[in-house]
Amino acid sequence: MTHFTVAIIIPPRVNDIDAFIVHQMDPFSENTEVEPYVCYTPEQAAADIASSIHRLELIISRNEDGYDIDKCRQNLDELRSTTPEQRYQERSKTYETFNESGEPLSTYNPDSKWDWYVIGGRWDGWINDLETSRERIDDNIASTREAIERNKIPHAIITPDGEWHERGQMGWWGTLLTENENWDEQARCIFAGFPDERVVVVDAHI
Repeated sequence: MTHFTVAIIIPPRVNDIDAFIVHQMDPFSENTEVEPYVCYTPEQAAADIASSIHRLELIISRNEDGYDIDKCRQNLDELRSTTPEQRYQERSKTYETFNESGEPLSTYNPDSKWDWYVIGGRWDGWINDLETSRERIDDNIASTREAIERNKIPHAIITPDGEWHERGQMGWWGTLLTENENWDEQARCIFAGFPDERVVVVDAHI
């Protein structure tokens, strides 16, 4: 399982910050069931292969710690020889419900990012360079300007319009399934676009 930081940008007009955080985080809850939908397609299979190849190429080129590089090379070779149809058929076998056309269905929230979260958590006081374990908003809120000045780049940011922006799709054990290599710069630009707002950091888990 994985912990990661999410920064929720708080507009100046918001008085009930706790309620606003819940409102902004809820759409991304793994615990929310939705109406059945086609959850995997050949097009998604092709995109999965492409993103996995890109991620493995990055790991190998960086010689990243914690990875068996020889195994990564082996997986990369296998992916390069896998067709989207093969991947689609392989993944489809893991589903239990299908529509009349034989397409896999799911009620899992397609926008899910977390299964639980807490204010601060493992990063309690981080945004303010504090050493604390109180998990209170006061210790975990700062202006967007301060976040930029202190170079506090979270894994994800939720803007006031409810949009989720992230470094990459988070998998288990802290691994990124996809990665935005320009995230640090983009995160600063997002904060800079809300100069009068504050930001609260939560520790999210998936």
